[in-house]
Amino acid sequence: MATVWTTYSWSSGERGVVLSSFFWGYLVSQVPFGYMTARVGPKWLMLAGVLGPAALAAFTPLIANWGGWQLLCASRVLQGLLQVHEKECHSNSLKNNSHLWGKH
Repeated sequence: MATVWTTYSWSSGERGVVLSSFFWGYLVSQVPFGYMTARVGPKWLMLAGVLGPAALAAFTPLIANWGGWQLLCASRVLQGLLQVHEKECHSNSLKNNSHLWGKH
């Protein structure tokens, strides 16, 4: 089975921006989304936090081919924004359901 590899002629600075862009979105959204998770509840936010980044990751090659490193950077920031829900929802769920694991 043949594998097709695409090589992009991005500079090391552009590659660095793409690699760090996920963490920009993750860093910026921790406090606001932690508050939103506490207010709205984790159910639907967890769904968006899992499916959104998964869909963006699946389309990463298309995004890179279509929009270059700039659009890929924007996609990675959005992945970071959405994926912070996952951690916040787990924390909120554990906090709300910890009494279930206590002494019976």
